[in-house]
Amino acid sequence: MNEIINFLKKRRSTTAKKMLPGKVSKNHLRSILECALRVPDHGALSPWKICVIENEARKAIGENILVPEFKKNKLDYSDDEVLYEKN
Repeated sequence: MNEIINFLKKRRSTTAKKMLPGKVSKNHLRSILECALRVPDHGALSPWKICVIENEARKAIGENILVPEFKKNKLDYSDDEVLYEKN
């Protein structure tokens, strides 16, 4: 148990900009999702639904949802910012 506590005390998040596709193996992803399903549910509602979005679906969400919403909410955007939202 101490090993887990020590890990949690030292853990740090990374920024989304540093996250790249393909860096998490299927087995690791499965373990991550199993842990995610164990988050506290104080109301005992079990509302969790987790979707893994990959490949063409990921691109479609970027182009068809994220970019239009970004442009609607930020009028003075740069091409680099749009590309970031798209990808």
